Amino acid sequence: MTSPSSPRFDIAAKTPQGASSDQVPEMVRALLADRFKLITHRGTAERAVYALVVAKGGLKVQPAGPVAEPAWSEGALKFYGDVLTSQASNADASATTIGNPRMGTVRETGDPHRTWGWEAPNITLGGLADLLDKVGPWETPVIDKTGLAGRYRLVLEVAPSDLKSSTADDMEQRILGGFNDGLRKLGLQLERRKGTVETLVVDHVEKTPSGN
Repeated sequence: MTSPSSPRFDIAAKTPQGASSDQVPEMVRALLADRFKLITHRGTAERAVYALVVAKGGLKVQPAGPVAEPAWSEGALKFYGDVLTSQASNADASATTIGNPRMGTVRETGDPHRTWGWEAPNITLGGLADLLDKVGPWETPVIDKTGLAGRYRLVLEVAPSDLKSSTADDMEQRILGGFNDGLRKLGLQLERRKGTVETLVVDHVEKTPSGN
């Protein structure tokens, strides 16, 4: 995951008429290469990870059935890597749709004063690792180590009260414990391990973009 201290930039661009949300990541990559002369390559690194594994007692989720994918809310799309999010544009303003091909589409609800929930009707366990990597308030990457294929339907709930901490020293363990309380109801848990993760290395980028 990206460190919270890393520089962040706002980029505003219009997509061509008729373009689909699936085309947006490639168009963004082309824009960054053209305007910022961005050059990258992929590599791997050994580091601490949270491994998503099957808990004692076995998996407790059901296989996914036929699912009609919901439409994305217009005008509210954001990308985090290959993860797409869309804030609800109706009365249920606390709901967010999160998705990528491994996740399917996940409905996120909740706020700091009630239980956070993620409803996934058609998710792989690799997609669940992707989801946890995005929504978990941690810098340690989450990777799927269950070894299980297939797609599942599940609901993950985490109580914010479980994540409260009196000191910075025990914050990470409380966060991990809060998420594991919800995951164990699904027959899963996160374990801290060493693992190989894919990295994106920036070879060159210019801070000032070229003109139109």
